[in-house]
Amino acid sequence: MRRSLSFLNRRRLLLLLAIFFTGVYLFSSWYARELRLVSASFRMLNDAQTIWYPNPILDYRIVVDVIRPGESRRNEIEVENGEIVYAMVQYRRRNGWGWDEAYALNEAQAYPFTIPGLYEMVRGALRASNRTRIRVDLQGDPPFPHEIEFGPVWQNGMALRETVSRVIVREFEIPAP
Repeated sequence: MRRSLSFLNRRRLLLLLAIFFTGVYLFSSWYARELRLVSASFRMLNDAQTIWYPNPILDYRIVVDVIRPGESRRNEIEVENGEIVYAMVQYRRRNGWGWDEAYALNEAQAYPFTIPGLYEMVRGALRASNRTRIRVDLQGDPPFPHEIEFGPVWQNGMALRETVSRVIVREFEIPAP
């Protein structure tokens, strides 16, 4: 004769299954992101820019997060006819909940978060070559950097962990004609 699982044992089993499937989901999300990011190279950038520059998108709104140890900021840029018309930055609150007040950016501060600026950011990091790795995820039609990972800086024969940073395009919108 088979005994059925007691109510408590069923709850434990369901809890364990929930934990297991949550772990599987988190791992697969992380792994999918890792697969999208590939080592950046000048050739990769040249190939993508060969597609981008003949047919650039001249009007768009882009929201780019910069994540560094101890600091996160969100940059919102609007571009019309290839010119920056609106730019602001917000810093994440120290407690991690929400964003501080927005501050206006001038054109030089905003440019790195435009599409041409994102290309130049990766190219400049490749030229400086003091990073242990630079990885990028190119998406879109035409393609542009949607996520950039700057690995640790290599200094005095050591990788400095606190220098890892990520640049992530959170939103990209093209206005309706």
